[in-house]
Amino acid sequence: MARKKRAFNDDTFYHLVNRGVEKRKTFLDEDDYGLFMGLILKSFYKHKVYIAAHALMPNHFHLLACAPLGKEISPFMQRVTGVYAQAFNKRHERTGHLWQDRFFAKEVRFGHPLGVTHRYIEQNPVRANLSRSPYDWKWSSAYLRASGIQPDYLFSPRGWHRRFMKKYVTDVPLTEDELNQVRLPDPTI
Repeated sequence: MARKKRAFNDDTFYHLVNRGVEKRKTFLDEDDYGLFMGLILKSFYKHKVYIAAHALMPNHFHLLACAPLGKEISPFMQRVTGVYAQAFNKRHERTGHLWQDRFFAKEVRFGHPLGVTHRYIEQNPVRANLSRSPYDWKWSSAYLRASGIQPDYLFSPRGWHRRFMKKYVTDVPLTEDELNQVRLPDPTI
């Protein structure tokens, strides 16, 4: 039986995640990470899906995405993950599925939930002991902003004035209560 097609609302934020099958690594070296980031940029030009925050981890990724036309999110994700899986398999001489399942998507309301999700994503490498600060993990939006790199897809949501940015775009760890607000169904992601 075919899976039910998901509907995405226009101008709405979504926390998008996918992980390697059997929790296997999906990024083995810098070339893999770079390829995935390049696919995000190329797919942005085709589908206009903007990214407010992202973190690529060794066996999964997080994106905080929004599209003027919500219907573009699925094709954007299919292009990024599909082309990446084909290239990964060819490059590493492997066959079979790379991703565990279709991507997970959770709608994120504007305001505090959006800020906490943004911080959760950018602090993911710190919680995984991959870096000491979100700004040190090369494969994250925090690193890009700190480095002054501004790819076309990366943006700050409307209304994020300086005080709001200072509160949520920071390396101050999330509280346990904030973590519980954004935890995903599988706590290993």
